[in-house]
Amino acid sequence: MIQKKILLISITILLVTLLIVPVTADVNHVDMDEMELETSMATYSNYIDIQEYHIKFKIIEEYSGTYAIELKNLIDMNNDGIINSSEINQFIETYINIKEDEFKEYIIINDGETELNLTSIEMNLGEIEGNINETDDNVLVTTDIQFEFVDSISTGENHIWIQGHPSIEEKQIILPEGFELISYHGLDDSETSTENERVLLTGGSGISSTVIDGKTTFEFATQVNVNKKAFYEHPYFLPILGLIFIILMGLAILSLKKDRREKKN
Repeated sequence: MIQKKILLISITILLVTLLIVPVTADVNHVDMDEMELETSMATYSNYIDIQEYHIKFKIIEEYSGTYAIELKNLIDMNNDGIINSSEINQFIETYINIKEDEFKEYIIINDGETELNLTSIEMNLGEIEGNINETDDNVLVTTDIQFEFVDSISTGENHIWIQGHPSIEEKQIILPEGFELISYHGLDDSETSTENERVLLTGGSGISSTVIDGKTTFEFATQVNVNKKAFYEHPYFLPILGLIFIILMGLAILSLKKDRREKKN
């Protein structure tokens, strides 16, 4: 129990260090420590796949240099220089316990009116098991988060809010099939494309603005406004309607011909 508490505190300190140091480093001061930071990196990517009934949120974190060493040393609970599967599992369990409530707030649909449930969290630390000095210098952490809607996304306009961070270099958001993009902000160097009839947004995490009680606030988040088309708004609706009309007209003509033949007889 004591070990778990120590690990909990250590992970919290490490998370703060990894997330804040790259952002608050003094760019006007160069020394040996800063030169070491230049070879030490922590990069983040988010991939959000939004379906009509669930969302898959993938977080990829890559650590190198000092950051990777600190993470490995933290996982090596008994400080013997070797990371085993038990230590990895304990780290993952503790990390998820710390972050679970935060993960629940990573994506919000329609200001919370469209209810989401976090159903699963899976984490993988890559190939770090074994001697710390002999494993890969980089540490690749992948976290897969699954959400499910209590009800499907409603027809009409929907607002999607997604948590951001200045260190997220790449963010991909793919909208559900049948949804059209109205507007978005909070993505730097953004691009839009279509993949398998689904809209794909790509860019880096940027700053978005929100007006609350007449005051404008700024935050690292991506906000996307989309429209879920009603059945009659889809491009295939008119052709189907036309086909139905032709079939009905054909049936009506056949019925009239049949009636005429019966009268003649």
